[in-house]
Amino acid sequence: MNKFFRLFFVLIVMVTFVSCGGAKSSSSPEVTEIELIVEPMVEEPAVDFVSVLAEPIFFTFDSYKIDGTNRALLKKKAKILQAQPEIVMVVEGHCDKFGTKEYNMALGERRAVAVADFIGLLGITADRLPLVSYGEERPLVKGDTKADMAQNRRVEFRIK
Repeated sequence: MNKFFRLFFVLIVMVTFVSCGGAKSSSSPEVTEIELIVEPMVEEPAVDFVSVLAEPIFFTFDSYKIDGTNRALLKKKAKILQAQPEIVMVVEGHCDKFGTKEYNMALGERRAVAVADFIGLLGITADRLPLVSYGEERPLVKGDTKADMAQNRRVEFRIK
């Protein structure tokens, strides 16, 4: 959209330039229409969509609620997925080591489902968001501190 307005602006300048007879100066050559079109345009920075898609989201203890910060990140992911319809993104649920293995597998799945459902509400179909729960089996951090445990309560994303 932004490029359209730049092109429209250049076109208006050209029409005005030509209808006014152009810039005539004895000391400088005339500016042609081609030179007006070829003006350097500032390019928007490229988005590294792979790093945005791979960025994990984190959860509080014993929860699968998506907070505001995570909603913003998931909206960015959905926007990229809408622009790149060939991408399939695996949604992987993880937990800390508190609770039974069965409970943590179920909690990891609830986290993955909550994330996939949220992205689905933004227009991405479920076939592009396969789910898997690893429960406590793949900790990001092996320590026992509260900070270590917080790093393990997450959903990770893998481009397939």
